[in-house]
Amino acid sequence: MDLARDITADRVTAYVARRREEGAANATINRDLAALKRAFRLAHRAGGVGAVPHISLLHEAKARKGFFEEDQFRAVLERLPGHHKPVVQVTYITGWRIASEIVTRKKHHLDLSAGWLRLEPNETKNGEGRMFPLTPELRTVLEAQLTETRAFERATGQIVPWLFHRNSKPVGNFRRA
Repeated sequence: MDLARDITADRVTAYVARRREEGAANATINRDLAALKRAFRLAHRAGGVGAVPHISLLHEAKARKGFFEEDQFRAVLERLPGHHKPVVQVTYITGWRIASEIVTRKKHHLDLSAGWLRLEPNETKNGEGRMFPLTPELRTVLEAQLTETRAFERATGQIVPWLFHRNSKPVGNFRRA
């Protein structure tokens, strides 16, 4: 364990170099540096440390820009396997994250009568729940998905809790699709 007085600007620079060699992204390194910087500021304010080393944050790439135009979306959608299509359609309509917000949806998250698709508060990146209104296109996609799921359940005798599934298992990785 290092003491605060032993952490110098040179040691911070060496830490950054080591983390880059390990393959860490600038944003990841910046989160570490920001925490260290904050700790030094608080300690200095409380009179716990004297000199505070200079800690510079790294350049981070700007947020992504651009749009996936509808014709591009339709071209990709045509080439996807059947079980991936509704997932991608719902993602395109809602703008929600595939891995953490779409494929984790269960049937109880969908309320057709009230017209909402729901994310619980503990399921989102910011910790706040969200409800997305069922637009006509979204309703059509989700109703078709439920119809297919019910047919699968009748044919196999299984109960499928997932809104999006492949043979009763949640839809997984899209990388090879």
